[in-house]
This record gives sequence, C-alpha cells and structure tokens, in this order.
Amino acid sequence: MTNTNLLHAMGRIDPKLITDAAPDVEQTRKKTWIKWASLAACFCLAFFCALTINNNIHHKSEKPLVSIFEGEVIAIVDNNQCIVEVTVGDQNFPEGVTAYIVYEKIVYNSEIYSEDLIVGNTIVIAYDSAHLKKENEQIFITIENIELTDKSKFTE
Repeated sequence: MTNTNLLHAMGRIDPKLITDAAPDVEQTRKKTWIKWASLAACFCLAFFCALTINNNIHHKSEKPLVSIFEGEVIAIVDNNQCIVEVTVGDQNFPEGVTAYIVYEKIVYNSEIYSEDLIVGNTIVIAYDSAHLKKENEQIFITIENIELTDKSKFTE
C-alpha cells in the first residue's frame, strides 16, 4: 500500500471511530495522579517505619542493664561503705568473690532503714553495669540502694 492509498483510505474512516479510539485525557490524568499518590504514600510509610525502628533501637540502648546479686557483709569500711562476699552471684559477681560497695541508703521492705549495716547482714544489690569498676582483681560498685533481706540480723 502506498502513501497515497493510505491517505485516501483514512479519509473514508468515520470520524466517530477516530474519536472513540483516541485516548481519554481525563482518564490518563487520573491514572497518573493515582500512580504518584501511591508512590508518595509508600515513601511516607517507609520513612515512618525507618524512623520508628531507629527510635526503638536508640531507646533500647539507653536503658541500663540491671543485674542482681546477693551477698553477706564481711566488713564495714565507713558510713555507707562495706565489703560483701557474694553468696548468689551473676555474670559480673560470681559466688565467693568479694566486692567493695558504696551505697546511699539501706532499704528493707521498700522503706528506708535508718540503722547501719553490721557484719553478717545479707543484702541484695541491683546495679547497672555502668557503675561497676574492676581494678587489680578487686570489684568496686557505687549504687543508690541496697536491699536488706533480713531485718533481724541488725541486732546482735
């Protein structure tokens, strides 16, 4: 078929068929808008998921890891300072190790106890490993509270 024949044949096509075959501009705009809106929504979702995961990781790393051990007071050094032999240990304080403890207050049954410790008291210590120091085979720990396990051991 030559160009002339093609043009001649196109001249005989019904204009209504040409109009029906042409793409709808409104339909194309709607499809484009939906495509870009979907892409933006996916981007926002990915951004907020990444932000949430980052915040969770950041907050978890700030939380102190609390460990607990139990021990018997074997020496009183000074006010609010004692040496404890570990009777129930943990990963930092194995059983039988002695630790130098500096504390602020003694707690018994969730109340502050005003008496001083004496040799033989059994205490429980919950601590953050950030307050733990090891020097020359000695372990030092500074904490706020020590929990007295048996009030009767205060009196000799």
